[in-house]
Amino acid sequence: KQINDIYGENNSIFDGCTHKVIFAPNEIKTAEVIGRHLGKYWEYEKHESTSVSKTGKFGKANQSVSTSYQRVEKDLLTAAEIFRLPSKSSIILTRLWQF
Repeated sequence: KQINDIYGENNSIFDGCTHKVIFAPNEIKTAEVIGRHLGKYWEYEKHESTSVSKTGKFGKANQSVSTSYQRVEKDLLTAAEIFRLPSKSSIILTRLWQF
């Protein structure tokens, strides 16, 4: 927030840093910004569906199970989780360089 107060919200100071130490925020807006910088990850959710069919009045019931997987995008940490971090904790981010 202090950097934004001086340089405005559309500055590139935070984005240009190679190493970032983020302390537990005291405002939800700051937690939202941190969450955007942390990014997302993919998770697969399993879904099962069961169907039962019966042949004739006294026929045998047949059961079939169908399984599918759906890829879901999730926040690495939500703003609410970041906001609840203990006051003495921090998140350290570093950019890895590939040559």
